[in-house]
Parts: sequence; C-alpha cells; structure tokens
Amino acid sequence: MTTMKREYSYLLQVGGLFLNLRPKWRYLSILQLVIYFTIPIYFMYFAIKTTFAWGDDLNNVATIIHYTTLLLITVIVLVTFIYYRGRLIDIIRITSNNYYTYKDGFQSSKEEMWKKRDRKIKIMLIVAVPLYFSLCVFVGLVIAPNLDANKRMSSNSDYINNIYMKSPVPLVYPYIVDSQAKHYLSMLSQMLAGMVIALVIAGADLALIFFSLGVGFQMNILRDAIQNIDNRALKVFNQIYKEDSKKKTMKELYDDERFMKLIDWCIKQNVEHHKIIARGFDHIYSLAKWPLGAAFLFGSVVIAFSLFTAVASENSRMSSQLLSLMLLGAEVWNMVMICYIGQQLTDVSAGIYDDLYNIKWRNWNRKCALSIMIFKERLKKPLVLLAAGLTPINMEMFGTVSICVL
Repeated sequence: MTTMKREYSYLLQVGGLFLNLRPKWRYLSILQLVIYFTIPIYFMYFAIKTTFAWGDDLNNVATIIHYTTLLLITVIVLVTFIYYRGRLIDIIRITSNNYYTYKDGFQSSKEEMWKKRDRKIKIMLIVAVPLYFSLCVFVGLVIAPNLDANKRMSSNSDYINNIYMKSPVPLVYPYIVDSQAKHYLSMLSQMLAGMVIALVIAGADLALIFFSLGVGFQMNILRDAIQNIDNRALKVFNQIYKEDSKKKTMKELYDDERFMKLIDWCIKQNVEHHKIIARGFDHIYSLAKWPLGAAFLFGSVVIAFSLFTAVASENSRMSSQLLSLMLLGAEVWNMVMICYIGQQLTDVSAGIYDDLYNIKWRNWNRKCALSIMIFKERLKKPLVLLAAGLTPINMEMFGTVSICVL
C-alpha cells in the first residue's frame, strides 16, 4: 500500500480499479465496486432505449451514442482491472522493488535525470487529467444547461418521445419526472454517472501512462547497462584482481578467461533485468488490451460524433455542443498520449537490439558471444502495445484514426 500511495496517489482506489481486500477496507471496497458497476450499467440501458426513442434525430442520437460509449468503456475498464487484479498487484510489487538491482553495482549516470523528467510528467498529469475530466462533468451538468436557458435553446416541453429533456443529457427514465424532487434526483444521478466515468477512465489512463513510464525508464537503464558492459566487467575485475588489472590492456583482458567470466555474468544480469521488464510489460498489456481496444474501436466514431454534435446542427442545444467539444479535447489528448507512450516503448525496445549489435562482442570468447546471440533472439520481439491484441498502438495508429475521422 505504501508504494501505491507514493506512486499513484490513491488514483487506483478512488477510480475503483484496485479491489482492496484487507479486512479494514474489504466491505467498503466491495460496496464501491458494486456502485461503480451499477451506475454505468443502469445508465447504459436507458441510454440505449433513448437512442431508439430519438429515431432519425441524428444530432441527439450522436450525443447519446457518445454518452453510451463512455459508459461502455467504463464498464470494460472496471471488469479488466478486477479480472487481472493479480497482475495489477504484481506490477505494483515490481515497481516497489525498483524492478532490478545490478549486483555489479551499476547505476546509470542518467538515472536521476530520467527520474526527474518522469516525476514532472506524473505530477502534471495527476493534477491536470482529473481536473479536466471533472471540469467536463461540471460544464455538462451545471454551466451548459444554464447557457441553454439563457439562450432559450432548451426544449419548452418536459418530454419528447418519452425522453426527459430537462436533464443535462436527455434520457428515457424508468419514472415520470413530475416534481421538483424527481428532477433533482435525475440531475444527481447523472452527476454521479459523470463522476464515475471521469474517475474510472481518468484513473485507468493515468495508471497505464505511469506503468508505461516505469517500463520505459527501466528500458533506458537496461540500454545504458548494455552500452557500458565492458566498463562494468572491468570495474569488478579491478576490485577482485587489483594487481593484474593494472598490468593488462583491454586486448589482453579479452584473452583473460577471468574477465570473460565477468562479461558473461554481466550479460546474465542484463537478461534477468529484461525478464522482469518483460513481465511488467505483460501485466500492462493485459490491463490495457481490451480497454484500449474499445477506446480505439469507438475512438474515430466518437470523435466524429463529437464534431458532428458541435458544428453540424444550428438548432442543437448549446449544452450538447459545449460538452461534445470538451470531451473531444479529452479524447484526442488521450489518444495522442497513449499512442506516444506506445511509440516510445517500441522505439526503446528496438534500440536495445541495435545496442547489442554495436557492443564489442566480436572481441569476446565463444561463450559470451553465444549468450549475446541468445539475448538478441529474445529481443527480436519488441515490446508493442496492441489494441485488442490486433493493432499496434503508436503514432501511426493515431494518424490512421485522424484520417478516418476526417
């Protein structure tokens, strides 16, 4: 729990993404999860009914489909994180252990610089993302309806086709809203739904980005360790064989079996480090696979609907236009950030393969050269995030989605 507080500032628990089964929190955590599941499923059911009730009113259909998609992604995220709870716990454990500590004492000279860079990104995101999602909810539920009223763009009728028009997102409700109390109940329920959507999706976004930053950080350390493998072995050799090390040149050291054993030992440490990184990445991939698949599957459609709602109809409600524009900004930013992170992971993974080729393995003995060749075979498969296990998540994918929308 200490690691979770330090690294993720409760975002996993507040977002309902981590089921805390400790005796003190067990029942509260389960109750939270039940509420987080019930609210989006409830609204998704009535949103689907509302879609059919609108008939051929494309502007309102676009708004409600957008809303339904966000509810669906919320449910998928919750199911995925609960189903893979064991993987989530393991990656938190890996993070708390700092992935791997080199037995030869290696520490990258760039490590502090990378830590500061990632820390700044985390602080910026953990403040900006929840605030923006909360702002979207506030604008949609409070500001936009008042703008509608001032501009006289809201419907004069309480109901159209059994759809209650006085709520921020017009919906078919299971009861007739015929009193002020029921009106406020409808408003409050939509506010709760908006909060659940914001907390779950923002929490999942931040968790994915933070986990990926951690893997990228470790990949950079691994890359630096590989590039300095001769120096690492030489440092240990100097500590063990002080007298011999002063008399030998690097060419003579390559012919020294003791030095080659240290080289092989350093290679094995790199392999162990990479195995832990790969394990952490597999956990991230399991947690992200289906939520990202849903997000990118509906992404182009949702962005297109947002644009349509915002600009296509002169008679559409200002609340719908404003909320669609704000959600459009959130969705585009979300896609750009995730595609960028995916691209960075793939690039640094491919860079390690090139680094293994560029080190002085030709000067090593057969055993060390063979160890490097085996390691290279494993690295032929780069770390690639796939949406639903099908499409690589990178900047090319973002370009494809953008073209589809336009």
